[in-house]
Amino acid sequence: MKILMMRHGDSVRETKDDINRSLTMNGINESRQIAKWLKDKKFYIDCVLTSPYRRTIQTLLQINSILNIRYRNILSELKPQGKPSVVIQYLKTMVLNKTESVLLISHLPFMSNLVKILCPNEERVILFQTSSITCMHFSVFNDQCKLLWDINSSDINKKYI
Repeated sequence: MKILMMRHGDSVRETKDDINRSLTMNGINESRQIAKWLKDKKFYIDCVLTSPYRRTIQTLLQINSILNIRYRNILSELKPQGKPSVVIQYLKTMVLNKTESVLLISHLPFMSNLVKILCPNEERVILFQTSSITCMHFSVFNDQCKLLWDINSSDINKKYI
């Protein structure tokens, strides 16, 4: 299975509670830019799992407006302090149910922690800038994961804006 991990778009800094922080206009544009890039590359995504936080759901809405992904679900463990082990079990179930690709929209530090567990021998450091996306190949049968590529909106040619 291919796992795409995406950090939410740029969000406002000052709010009363973290769960309700929303995307800035820059965050909306970053997310749309990544979605257009994925569409141009003809990258198929079976489903999207997102954290319950407002900025990740807004990122999903921007992605989905371009890619129109049918299956979308909120997974509470994708929050910043979520438990990677719970998400890994969920991903394993998805593999067994023949899911070929999934997009996780989440936060730091969760995403860095998940990569460390899935790819313990990986030497590359993934920075997870806002709206950046990382692709991995996950094999449930031998519990191995390999980083394939990563990209962020500033890496993409400006014609996608």
